[in-house]
Amino acid sequence: MKKNTTWLGQGSTDSREVATYYDEWAPTYEASLDQWTYRAPQYAARLLATHSLCQGPVFDAGCGTGLTGRALKNEGFESIIGTDISSASIEQAMQTGVYTSVQTLDLQQLPLPFTDNMFAAVNCVGVLTYIEALRELLHEFVRVTVPNGLVVFTHRDDLLYQQNFPRILDALEAEGLWGKVFVSEPELYLPGNEEFADRIRVVYFVYRVRSGQ
Repeated sequence: MKKNTTWLGQGSTDSREVATYYDEWAPTYEASLDQWTYRAPQYAARLLATHSLCQGPVFDAGCGTGLTGRALKNEGFESIIGTDISSASIEQAMQTGVYTSVQTLDLQQLPLPFTDNMFAAVNCVGVLTYIEALRELLHEFVRVTVPNGLVVFTHRDDLLYQQNFPRILDALEAEGLWGKVFVSEPELYLPGNEEFADRIRVVYFVYRVRSGQ
């Protein structure tokens, strides 16, 4: 199925629209991303493995069909909890065998259905484009992560300042919720996609949750 990549470039924060788009794309999703040379899951998983100090389950927030989970597994993470807004994608993620559990979940419906300090880390790759209340979701990521645990996420460079994203990150740090560990330069995101190519890039972020949250 040929996807409307113009929609992909523009993004949407309408949860129903996002779920429908990814449900329809699920059967050919991984083939499309392979053609576009998508490597964000591997890079994010490597960052998590490099900087992690804590052992325990990893929350793969927006796991899609399981590309991110497989990347985490390849880096040695054993307990991975996956969620995604697309039920069709979740069905495929379940079949990978890398997840301890998976469930359909809209990350815009807060609070998240997890207890405080439940995860050693949160991994959120290629998802924040579709989130309207970014600060609130990141706050939730901190809540469900243990002290000294990591929150690893990506965001598109063309949306960073449009959404005041740096200010949001700094505000959470000023509140004493987390500290910055690593922020990449804008990297190629979907170089094989003609609409993204070298025009829309991705930035990788690693933050460590502080014990005084």
